Amino acid sequence: MKSWQRAAIAAACIGVIAAGVIFLAGRFASPGELPRRKIPVVASATRYFGDTLQIDLGKTWFAEATVDGSGLPPATPLTIRMGERLLESGRLSSDAYGSVRFHEVTIESSTEPQQVPLPEADARGMPDGVSVMPFRYIEITPWQAGTAPASVSVTAYISDHYADIGSIRFSGDPDVAEPLNHLFELGRHSMAATSFMGIFIDGDRERLAYQADALINQRGWVALTGDTDVARDTLAELFREPTWPTEWMSQTVLLAWEMYEADGDLDYLRSIYDRLPVFALREFVDDTGLISTLDEAKAERFVSATGADYLEDIVDWPAVERDGYDMVAHNTVVNAFAFAAMQRMQNMATALGKTAEADQWQASAEALRQAMQSQLIDPDLGTYTDGLESTHVSAHALFVPLALGLVPDENQETTLEALQARIAAFNGGFPPSVYGAQFMLDAMFDAGASKAALDLMLNQTDRGWLHMLNDYDATITHEAWDIRYKENMDWNHAWGSAFFNVMFRKILGAEVLVPGWAQWTINPAPDLDLDINATLATPQGPVDVVVAFKDRLVTVTGGTPLLGFTPGADNGWTYRLITGP
Repeated sequence: MKSWQRAAIAAACIGVIAAGVIFLAGRFASPGELPRRKIPVVASATRYFGDTLQIDLGKTWFAEATVDGSGLPPATPLTIRMGERLLESGRLSSDAYGSVRFHEVTIESSTEPQQVPLPEADARGMPDGVSVMPFRYIEITPWQAGTAPASVSVTAYISDHYADIGSIRFSGDPDVAEPLNHLFELGRHSMAATSFMGIFIDGDRERLAYQADALINQRGWVALTGDTDVARDTLAELFREPTWPTEWMSQTVLLAWEMYEADGDLDYLRSIYDRLPVFALREFVDDTGLISTLDEAKAERFVSATGADYLEDIVDWPAVERDGYDMVAHNTVVNAFAFAAMQRMQNMATALGKTAEADQWQASAEALRQAMQSQLIDPDLGTYTDGLESTHVSAHALFVPLALGLVPDENQETTLEALQARIAAFNGGFPPSVYGAQFMLDAMFDAGASKAALDLMLNQTDRGWLHMLNDYDATITHEAWDIRYKENMDWNHAWGSAFFNVMFRKILGAEVLVPGWAQWTINPAPDLDLDINATLATPQGPVDVVVAFKDRLVTVTGGTPLLGFTPGADNGWTYRLITGP
């Protein structure tokens, strides 16, 4: 690591520790003026443990609580405990467990409702005077059944742009449909609850905007709400202060393009276009024709131009999730994401009528493609390796190029076979992290391995989403598959929700062909024996879609959006359009 990188890391890691929550002194979003709304949260269950009352909200929310102790003797000391995790005994856990939250405070009963004090760190990113923490359970001691109840009021915060529009429900084999439906509910609540700051963030521990988190969150958020305002506010935050991973810089361009695909707002695209080229990393191409970020002078110029913390290849995070990736100078994953960013720059330049720039971006992308395919594919193996002069083949070197359109047709079958071998090495679980799972699923669905992709989505190892549901009763997706893979993991990370957007984009096959849904299609995964009942959130209004698998029939019902609908070509499905009100 270079000296300037070490200095940047040291500066960035100067933090304040408060109540077990670490936050960076010099970098956290504070969008207090962004539109949020308060919603009341009603208890779903109560239990008694001796003189302790436990309230279960049913789901974890970023919320505040008030307690009315007027039914108790004046000045009775009340111990209030709030948190996310229960012990096997059913009591709220106070044990240190990653960054899963627990908070305890003692107040005195009063004739007036009192707000439960929260640690200072819980004010991060909130309007003045507001603090919220993620919790599902509240315990109050002392408490006795049969006495006049103290009133507990819980208020959660979510983005004012939240709208529960998009939906998808599966029917058929209950062993497949039921877990998918449970995952949908997990994803939907993850979108709502983690929107409390009005931008896409990485979770409670840091409350920061990260490009990789934002890409996965944005895909799910737009599918559910149809809104791109939160995405724009997030991108503004990322322009203000981007983070450090090389590939996530490239994903800044992907974020902008997918926003434009969703809403077709050319004026907005024009307003941000000039800020995007630097993130495509074209300046890092060296005499190999490939990208390497280890040129210190180039990296320093990049950091100066963007305001990034520093620059370092990441592949996956934490490092244990890289499947033994060989972090060589000319990194296959880094180059693949830069290629995708150059393609999107070409698309955006074309949309804006910048023909000469579009041609330049096309030439850059094609040159990088050719350099990658000629130098990074092992001709004997028929797959990409981890990078130039590396002989190691990680799962990431297989699925990232496959997801981003870099695997030649003649190498796709070999790549899928190698990927299946990596899955088998993890006992049927995901080789990458919850973040890498996004691109692995995209790759497998796009390459025609939809059945294998679905099996992976529903795997019951500790490297899958059903582990979160079945073993931890998750209501928001976790930061990592399990604490054994990330010791400081939190339980409220929307970057763990890739399955949610995959349901819409890959299983249902809803695809925007022309930005703003001016042209779009439905192309269901061909070999998944499931009926689907869905609603799509489009800029012109909701569209209902029913997929009858055995009949190979797709029924699409809507109003204005149907003007842009195009049936999937030669895919074996029959389409029926019904013009709604």
